[in-house]
Amino acid sequence: MLPDFLVSSYRQYKDDTAVFMTWLRAAAEACGYKNKAKEVSATASSEASGSGVKTPASSQRIKGKARKTAKRIPPMGSGNSLDNIAAVKHAVSMRELVAQVNTICSSKARINMPKSIKGCLKQAIDARQRCSDWYENTEHKKSVYDEGGHRFFIKVLQDAFAKLDVLEERHDTFSKHALKKSTPKDKRTIRIENRFSHLNIEDVDDSYHPTPTETALATSNTPQHIPDSVNVFELEEKRAFEDAFSVFCLFEDLNRVRSKLKGTWEDCNSGEINLITATVVTQAAIYMARKGEEGLRSTLFPGKPVDNCYETLAGMMVSTEPITSATDPMNGSGVDATQLDSFTFLPVARTLLKFVRTASSCNDTCSTWSPPVMPLRFNYIQGPHKAEIPEHSKLQRDDELLSQLLLHLQLPDKVKGERKDSSEIGDMSMLDPPVRDIFSRNLQPVWTDGKVSLTAVFTAQILLDILGICSDLPNFPRQLAVANAYAWNSFDFKATPEGKLITGDLSWPTSAMDTLLGIYKMTKQIKAPAFAAMKTSMLETSQTHRLHTWDNLPLERRTQPDACECPSPEMQTAVERMSQDLIKPEPAIDFAVTHNPLYSGTAMLKLVLEHQEAGLALANHHLSIFVVAHLYNALRQLKMVEQEWPLMEHIIKLHKRALFADVIPTTTDEIADRFSYRINIFQTQKRFYKDEKYKFRAPVATKMICSLLDTQLPVDQVLWQIETQIDLQNNERQTNAASKSSRASQRRKRQVDPEEFIENVRDVVSRALDDASIDYVRLTKRCARLVDDFRRMWFTELEAAGLGLPSGSDNEEDIARNYGLLLICHEAFQGAKLARRSRIYTYRPGDGGKEGIKGRSANPDNPNRHGMGLLMASKVFNNFLANDVIDLRFPLCSSTEGGEPTEQTTQEPWVIHRPSSAAELQKLFSSTTYVAVDFCTDYDNSDPRLSAAFAEQSRLYGIPGIFAFAKTNADYVPEFSKKCCKGIWTPRTFVFFKDGKQVTVNGKAAIVGSDIEGLEAAAKKVGELAKKRVQRAAVG
Repeated sequence: MLPDFLVSSYRQYKDDTAVFMTWLRAAAEACGYKNKAKEVSATASSEASGSGVKTPASSQRIKGKARKTAKRIPPMGSGNSLDNIAAVKHAVSMRELVAQVNTICSSKARINMPKSIKGCLKQAIDARQRCSDWYENTEHKKSVYDEGGHRFFIKVLQDAFAKLDVLEERHDTFSKHALKKSTPKDKRTIRIENRFSHLNIEDVDDSYHPTPTETALATSNTPQHIPDSVNVFELEEKRAFEDAFSVFCLFEDLNRVRSKLKGTWEDCNSGEINLITATVVTQAAIYMARKGEEGLRSTLFPGKPVDNCYETLAGMMVSTEPITSATDPMNGSGVDATQLDSFTFLPVARTLLKFVRTASSCNDTCSTWSPPVMPLRFNYIQGPHKAEIPEHSKLQRDDELLSQLLLHLQLPDKVKGERKDSSEIGDMSMLDPPVRDIFSRNLQPVWTDGKVSLTAVFTAQILLDILGICSDLPNFPRQLAVANAYAWNSFDFKATPEGKLITGDLSWPTSAMDTLLGIYKMTKQIKAPAFAAMKTSMLETSQTHRLHTWDNLPLERRTQPDACECPSPEMQTAVERMSQDLIKPEPAIDFAVTHNPLYSGTAMLKLVLEHQEAGLALANHHLSIFVVAHLYNALRQLKMVEQEWPLMEHIIKLHKRALFADVIPTTTDEIADRFSYRINIFQTQKRFYKDEKYKFRAPVATKMICSLLDTQLPVDQVLWQIETQIDLQNNERQTNAASKSSRASQRRKRQVDPEEFIENVRDVVSRALDDASIDYVRLTKRCARLVDDFRRMWFTELEAAGLGLPSGSDNEEDIARNYGLLLICHEAFQGAKLARRSRIYTYRPGDGGKEGIKGRSANPDNPNRHGMGLLMASKVFNNFLANDVIDLRFPLCSSTEGGEPTEQTTQEPWVIHRPSSAAELQKLFSSTTYVAVDFCTDYDNSDPRLSAAFAEQSRLYGIPGIFAFAKTNADYVPEFSKKCCKGIWTPRTFVFFKDGKQVTVNGKAAIVGSDIEGLEAAAKKVGELAKKRVQRAAVG
């Protein structure tokens, strides 16, 4: 059946009856009954219906032996868990059940049936009643009232309920005054009643139901310790009725799941949830259905293949004739549109079985695509008046739509089969779609092996429901196109003439190359699917089958021995009235995509997950996100940022171990020390970028979603991963909502029914997609620019103040990978720590430490109190947060074309660029009209005031995109320095460029040496020209 954490209708019924029978046995024995039950298994396995016992809250007092029993029940998570208690099962016959009830009723003991037991019995009766009602409306009526049949069984349970319920009303008249005057024998019966009293305690919610093991443990005479086994009593039933009831329960569960999925796709259609969430929820529900079918098949029909047992299971619910009535439209007796058919998904099953029959009959005779599929409309030849009734019209539309989808999905396998038998092999994998969604995977055995499983029928029914709910089907392929374009642009894919793949400016680790190649192929395949060209070719070259009537049948076919007799005039008239031909493939090239939202959702999910995988590899290869996260956390803790950055807050929470080794620092000393520890500044541990435990990793919930795409994983393992995530989320909610509640901590692990399971999956998937959608690729690039802005601004301030630069390289090539950035960030944190310890500034309590500090400067708001480095970082981050509000996430839901975020430039106007190569300098020339370049060397012995003067001019006249200031080592750019400087041992030289060409300013081609006045005059003149250009652009 279903996994342990899921409770199907049948399993809930078995648990409910076992709970009642176990309590009834204990109550009857207390009243003098001698147990006659037969032991089913000596050491049964752990109870399938769940484990754990509800321990009462301290405010709900119980007395006597019941209180001692409750104390024996271990809380959840204790070493002696109820999971380890074996349930020794005993079978109780109907006659013995009646005898036990009569014993209790005739006894003087005042034993009332606990409310929880009463609820279980009522649930069991209701479940059996629904099953009986179903079979009474089918052709299985004759056995309903037999001894041991459904009605007989229900009557026995109803009589037991009625007798025990009357006892409770009678016992309520027993007053406390009578208790004082009661005899020792009366007091013994009261103690017997108290033995079960704690089962009356209400749980914190109405969903609580005791398990058989809980009931047996609570009603047993065991000592204080937890026993190794308990006796559980079950009702003995006839095997045939038990099997029929279990099949009914499976179909009942599937119909409830179907109703829940309809609500999910209605929310998707209205925009409440995105396509990926709806797709994942649907796939998880179908996995659950498959697990239920496998469990039932292995119990009832061990030798039956799991992928071909629909007819066998449905045959236990309805007669064979309704199942096969529409598989041969010309010979069938017609179809009906009834609620009973819908319960067993018969209309969909008939279409699949008809397709199997058509495909198998023409495999040897028809080599062309598509096979001749008869429409359902021909089933109305005997009763054409029913064909136009709305219910029957819908059946015909669904039959045609599902048949056309099967024809399209069959095409790749058809072509591969033909190529396999010929010399034209080629790359067979190119014929496959980029992803196989759950619909195509479950339906593939229909056309490849001629097998129809219950899961395949259920999957097809769900897809038809989706198509009927969603009002804008082309919107889903549009969302996929937007996501595909976003992924392509994120990696900036380019192919060189030599066949190499280029991905923009950033370097990628070798470990990510396979992922990049997979994304490249997938995005190309989504953009230009091979299926479209294949379908076009097949439609143009294949011969279309034609439906022949007697009038247009060729003469040679009429005379053949196997030709049918001429139909009667009435039959010919009925056929002409149908005016219907064979079902043909839909001409639209994208039909299989627009009419299968599950494909678009699955393809988008794969794009999201592979984009995340590549992004995490890039984030681990580069250091920009790591550095920005530490800087942002420091600024946030020290209250130096004016607004929050939600995305970085999320990343810090998600990757706390990789960023901070599990401890987020909050004070100035902690910030500096934690960063030093993480980058191993003292070399006492393994370098953090080499230690796998400190790498950015995909969240565990993301791995759960990945398992749904892995077709090799067993269904059990996929459902187990889903269960794990649901438990983690529920535990987190309980911790947040009731962390101080001892009762909550003692609650057993709660089982859920299939409907609750779908709701839980929806919540888990929504949270997992929120984590997976973070665009680490673009974020790495954005953080690299942010760190570069911080570095250059800090350097400019230091040069303007005539101070030395921090340690770290000036090389801008591949800036995000430069480990010198770590040292620069380290200098900023150490500067803040040193400023606090020097007691120069005054600090309030909570401003970098728990205690305040009285310094020589009495102003507690001095902007320099956390060091110049963090002050410059705060300016850069505040400017960024005020102007750049882009939430760098993969588009999970978008109906607009493009899907490409427009990032704003937040570069500070006074920063100084530091190109380390001719290519970087040339790149600056191409993006900026005017550029002032400081050509320096390590041995020029220039005046230190030149750096401060150059930084000051950048502050006064720099305009992003119009006038930039750059400083480079002349040895890094020899091709430029030879042209602009006078020899190798030249003094420091300042040169101005316009559109990449050297220009003369104030009659000077260059400012050489310590000519500070000439530098200031030249910068002022070029700055005025730059301002005029900006003004003209604004007017234009």
